[in-house]
Amino acid sequence: MQEYLDHYLELPGAIIMFITALVVLAVLLFVIKGYVNLTAGKHGDVPRQTYVYERMFNLSQRMFELIFSGASIVFFLSVYYLIDRFLDVPSYRSFWDQYNSFLLMLFIVFSCLFNNVLDGLLIRLKFISSSDKAALRIVGMLYMFCIFMYIKFIYEDNNYDEIIAYFLGLMIGRFVYFDATFKDFLNAITDALKNIPLMILSLGYISVMALVGFGDKYLIRHNGVITNIFIAHLFMIIAIFLLQHCQFVRLLAGKREESVKTSAVKLKKKKAAKKKKRIENKKQLPALEAEDEENDIEPEDDFDEDFEEIDLETENSED
Repeated sequence: MQEYLDHYLELPGAIIMFITALVVLAVLLFVIKGYVNLTAGKHGDVPRQTYVYERMFNLSQRMFELIFSGASIVFFLSVYYLIDRFLDVPSYRSFWDQYNSFLLMLFIVFSCLFNNVLDGLLIRLKFISSSDKAALRIVGMLYMFCIFMYIKFIYEDNNYDEIIAYFLGLMIGRFVYFDATFKDFLNAITDALKNIPLMILSLGYISVMALVGFGDKYLIRHNGVITNIFIAHLFMIIAIFLLQHCQFVRLLAGKREESVKTSAVKLKKKKAAKKKKRIENKKQLPALEAEDEENDIEPEDDFDEDFEEIDLETENSED
């Protein structure tokens, strides 16, 4: 186990994977930017640049969520694979052999919780709604299913048949549940289909990462394909984190412009606030004047009396 860890921490291979993850992600974001520019037009009172800004963030964060969904699933599946492969303590091994199917289901549940950590704490995806996330997680299962199909039929590895069967059951259950209507089923299909282009981009992303990793022999074939896929996803997540926090997406999105309607509403609110402030000042003015009158000091009388006393003393002294 330690030799695998030492291998994955080797700097030449790790740096190549990291640079590949950054470059490919930047290219995908430019592709999204080009698509947004081509489809941007007049959208009611929304200026074109505002539409480009919001659409760029929405599509890029959808792709991030899709990658997070796949990464969270493949993380726990790789943990499952490593435990199954390296666990050799007899007492734990007997427990594992007896309950590993239930533990696999538990790991898949944990993957959903881990997904919430990635898109809630690591990067806050503010431009996608909860319904978008639900649809993207369905597509995330399809994304993983495509990867498993590659492993089984192209890579010709039959070690994941049980996991594939579980995923088929989860996908069918996610689309069709006991109280679902046909309309609900169609809505789920429609929402999922909207994100298929992003799934294709994400599959292209992981394909390039796998091609570079296996070609450079950084990813070790005999260490399990699913483990290598997780390591590739780990570099992808690091690349997403860096490009998001260095404002790369914001640079591509440009500045948000206010619509004519929004500007008019803000101007109206500003005028109303000024008018309200003038009325309040007028109401407070009589009270302030009355307070000033109460606090006025008139020293003239006392001053004159003092002078009169001084004059009388002077006259008496002369006499």
